[in-house]
Amino acid sequence: MHKLKIRVPNTFLILAALVLGIVPYTQAQAGPSFIRDAEIENTIRELSAPLFRAVSLEPSDVKIYLIRDSSLNAFVAGGQKMFINTGLLMRSTKASQIIGVIAHETGHISGGHLSRIGDVIARSTITSIVGLLLGGAAIAATGRSDVGTALILGGQQIGERGFIAFSQTQESSADQAALTILNRTGQTAKGLVEFLKVLQS
Repeated sequence: MHKLKIRVPNTFLILAALVLGIVPYTQAQAGPSFIRDAEIENTIRELSAPLFRAVSLEPSDVKIYLIRDSSLNAFVAGGQKMFINTGLLMRSTKASQIIGVIAHETGHISGGHLSRIGDVIARSTITSIVGLLLGGAAIAATGRSDVGTALILGGQQIGERGFIAFSQTQESSADQAALTILNRTGQTAKGLVEFLKVLQS
């Protein structure tokens, strides 16, 4: 992640990470618990290698980590690092579902989505800070806390909406990339669609 000179409220960073799917809620609070299982790791490497090659990624350059967490989640962070929750593996009924999820996360990596998140968070934070300053100035100038509070909350909401819009765009882009990747490797997108239905339910 990018280092920002602006101090960002912890709650906003956690919200941002959760919205993007970068950090699941349990990890955001307590930190990840990694597991090692050679058989599972080798199987996931075999499933993912063609997907990585389809977007000109060297399979050995993408590090895959298994996290002991029951939530249905996978995410990327720190460039070419992919994290897969055991909950996702347990709930998957077919290899094609896992392949679909990996294709989606590969779309995030190949699209360089993480490289832009720092700028988006900075812009959203600046918007919130401007609202805070304007709200404080309004209270000082008018003595009306309701006006100041409205400006403060307005700045926060605008910042959050901007970040959510960014994350939705990136998720849609990763979905489209996943379809392209699966097509290039001659695999069906049925598993991805099935898993998205599991998530919806």
